[in-house]
Amino acid sequence: MIGDLTDDSTNKESLLRRVLWATEVGIEVSDATLLRAAVLATKLFQSATAVHLTEAIRSPEFQLRATMVKARAKYNQGDYRGAFTLMEEPQHPANVQDLTFGALLRASTRSALGMSVAMILSDAHDIRSAGEAMAFADPAGAETILAYSQSSALMVELIGLSRAGRYAEMTELMALLSAQQGLPTAADRLNRTMALTMDSERLTAQGFPEQGAQRAGEAFAIEHSEENDVFFLPENIMLRHLTALLCAGYFSAATEVMDSFSLDEGPIVFTFGGGASVVRGMAMLRTGALANALTILRGGLDSLQRSDPQQLLGYCTAMAAYCAARLGQRELATTLVEEHVNSTGMFVVLAYEQAYLAATRELLVPDGGGLAELLTLAQFAHESASATVELNALALMLELGDESVASRVADVAAGVEGPWAHGIQSYATALNSGDGDALKESGDYLSQLGMLGFAKQALTKSAALLSGSGLTEHAHTVRQELRKLSALAGARMAPAKSLEGGSLTKRERQIAALAAQGLTDREIAEELTLSLRTVEGHLYRTYAKLGISTREELSQAL
Repeated sequence: MIGDLTDDSTNKESLLRRVLWATEVGIEVSDATLLRAAVLATKLFQSATAVHLTEAIRSPEFQLRATMVKARAKYNQGDYRGAFTLMEEPQHPANVQDLTFGALLRASTRSALGMSVAMILSDAHDIRSAGEAMAFADPAGAETILAYSQSSALMVELIGLSRAGRYAEMTELMALLSAQQGLPTAADRLNRTMALTMDSERLTAQGFPEQGAQRAGEAFAIEHSEENDVFFLPENIMLRHLTALLCAGYFSAATEVMDSFSLDEGPIVFTFGGGASVVRGMAMLRTGALANALTILRGGLDSLQRSDPQQLLGYCTAMAAYCAARLGQRELATTLVEEHVNSTGMFVVLAYEQAYLAATRELLVPDGGGLAELLTLAQFAHESASATVELNALALMLELGDESVASRVADVAAGVEGPWAHGIQSYATALNSGDGDALKESGDYLSQLGMLGFAKQALTKSAALLSGSGLTEHAHTVRQELRKLSALAGARMAPAKSLEGGSLTKRERQIAALAAQGLTDREIAEELTLSLRTVEGHLYRTYAKLGISTREELSQAL
């Protein structure tokens, strides 16, 4: 029985519980198993547990990796400087696996601290140099050593280039990463997963978000080991998948995908954390439910201030400020703009963040300064061939009433995939025509897509043009539709009555209540005749909705 406690387990949480129990009662656990459990603990955001387990590791063979686990624990807690300090301590990798373990976390930490892309790329150079030295010292294993170090260096470079939006350079690196030979199956799968994940981001930025979503789905379908590193691999795939869906305009699909991750993949929801609020908030903002979006985004701010592994706090703040300004809550919008701190994540998110900030500034001080910022952002995106990013900035200008960009909006939107771009294109094209009937058709189309803000603009412009042309009856019909649309938009913009406990399903409330009473997952499963995995999935999803991360917080949150 004692031997069975530390055998491999297909259930990650079960393995962690068994290792913890074994250490508590004095059963000897191998250093390799302690390390594996510690990595799993960091992925569940059980940072104190992870540190506790690494301190039980005695063998010098695992000390470097144990240090990386401690660094990930600090990263979990938002202590990026502490994480970086740990990783910068003198390290002596015994093998190439040690050399590459934590390399992606180091790149993410540099990024979170706002360090330059050049510094991240220099890490890749150092990894290659160290790999070459190891290969020279071990001719028999040179091929595998070089393949490992080259793969790790390529992934670090992709993270750095992603932050800068240098997608043209990323294309070649992704091809090199996918083509790496001479690696074990797990490492080969990681290479293919990272290549697909980064290609998803590239496609989304360059105007192909539907293809980007497909790439991210392919990446997640690859089976990969959860305990082979301390990097946020599934969360990175998830972020890019959701970004692609939101940029394309598939808002319901984005929230459904996020919920399915929460149920099926358990721990991911912990590390994605307040990102769930960002996804729901952006979906509501794009469909015109501004008050609901603001409420959800402000809830996300609280969570992201505690932990922000995907660097989404700045974007969440920018969208919340924009919603507040659009709703006339000037004091709140001003405060959010003043409190905003630039994020350091991937280029697409950063570009959207800056665009919403610029639009907010224009709403607060309509002197053309914010519009000029948006135009500059659009031009930068155009020069980097990021059509989706360019369209977002231009569409915000159009939303703010600057019709001078309508022709450019129509041209750019024609090259971007997805219903959102199609809807923007229909409005811009109708504006260019100056045809009241064309604007009415566009308004109807936008309304069908759920893009109520732009639909209202199109119908308002249509009514004015038709009335000015003497087509009063047509104008009257359009105004009737506009009143109906305004009523619908008003209903959607009303604040949600409850976005915490009230958003839970009946089953989630039932399971959460039992957990709050102190029942274990297994006891809840037996009580409700459910599988253990189903109970765990519902609890993870509940934690995300309530903005908490531990069982102890359930009672108060409920």
